[in-house]
Amino acid sequence: MHQDRDVDATWMENPSRGCNPARRPPTMAISTWVNLWYPERGQSSRTAKKICQSCPVRGRCVMHASMISERFGIWGGLQVNERRQR
Repeated sequence: MHQDRDVDATWMENPSRGCNPARRPPTMAISTWVNLWYPERGQSSRTAKKICQSCPVRGRCVMHASMISERFGIWGGLQVNERRQR
């Protein structure tokens, strides 16, 4: 299970790396990286949202999720209920 402490602190200082798995911190397991954007019920989405804040494709990500009616995950820093409100 993902927890915020799994994220390397120096990497978090540069969250513009985006959500591309090729850009994950080398100390983080790929499954942990993926789970950031698909937290289980009750898990924090704070880390994914922080990464999305400075992502250069954030707007396109939200638009894509809306266009395909994505019902799961964090897209462009927004959860499904937040995307529906836009």
